[in-house]
Amino acid sequence: MLGKPPILALTATATPDIREDIVRSLGLREPRIVNTGVYRANLHYRVTQVSVGGGRVSAHRRARETPRWPRCVRC
Repeated sequence: MLGKPPILALTATATPDIREDIVRSLGLREPRIVNTGVYRANLHYRVTQVSVGGGRVSAHRRARETPRWPRCVRC
């Protein structure tokens, strides 16, 4: 019905095995794979160790109340 439309598959963290699975699942014959590595100059991270209980709550509050950049907080 649609003919043979181009297919674009994007992933940020796929291992070689996962990339092969994606190629196989999508039925790609000669895919062009671009892997730029994991380093991104525009991304930064910081790890802060906190104690169980109140330390986590206060660290989460500080992160929410400091609107300098987007963040992911994992407790």
